[in-house]
Amino acid sequence: MLQDVVLLQHLVLKEFQPIDVKATSLENPQVAQDDVIQFMRVFLHRIDLGECHTSYSAFGQFRQKLHKDDVVVFTTAGGSHVGQVRFHVQVDADIFTCVETWTKSDTNTFIMQQDPEMIPLENIQKACAWRTMDTDAGKAYVIP
Repeated sequence: MLQDVVLLQHLVLKEFQPIDVKATSLENPQVAQDDVIQFMRVFLHRIDLGECHTSYSAFGQFRQKLHKDDVVVFTTAGGSHVGQVRFHVQVDADIFTCVETWTKSDTNTFIMQQDPEMIPLENIQKACAWRTMDTDAGKAYVIP
């Protein structure tokens, strides 16, 4: 009986999913400030960016909402990393996230650093539960 309820609930909820919503998007985008536009020109090696917007919230993979200060697992060419979201930037159809990469110090323990980098939003794998362990040492406990 519960399997029928689960199936029915899935079908009902699926009906209400927006059909033409992009997989990733900014929430409440604002026109980017000049310093952000200048940085993105250098970062993307493009003079003309087209439309450029910023936001503290974005919808990532699987419509997961990612906010400023969320701790996330993300990938780069160097492997998998943990970091804290600062903000999101959309240039035309491409969305990027500024994250501060944290350094692993022990099992599930990271040193919180203010070393920002810009990554494609789709490189974020998931948000993590976390808490500050030692404010003076800048350490956090993260559950990926």
